Amino acid sequence: MRFGTTFMCGLLVAVLGLLASCAPEQEAYLKKGVRKATQDDIAKEFGPPHITKESILDGETIWMYRYAMNESDLHPFSFSTMYQGATEAGNAAASLIGKGGGGPSTEKVVCVRYVLTFNNDKVLKNWKREGC
Repeated sequence: MRFGTTFMCGLLVAVLGLLASCAPEQEAYLKKGVRKATQDDIAKEFGPPHITKESILDGETIWMYRYAMNESDLHPFSFSTMYQGATEAGNAAASLIGKGGGGPSTEKVVCVRYVLTFNNDKVLKNWKREGC
């Protein structure tokens, strides 16, 4: 009995640590790419943009990408997503050892748009994330 409790506590700590370290891959790439990544680099990483706009006045180009993300991907440090992730991990662990759990996920899926602005040299100038 003691081994099972220790195992569950260890699993819970590991899952919480994993949740805290999660961040959308797209954002990590974009943060590193400001003033470095070109349109070609971004297209290789993300594929073709969903929407493009070009400014005649200043030569800037705007690319937009849309993604469906889990709420926990957007807010990995919030209490509600950590609690929900821990609950789902606990249910999954309980299911593995035959103690029930394992119900369907109740996590919300949200639409996220990344708006990327490139300068006239086609280098990433800045980006932002917004809801769609």
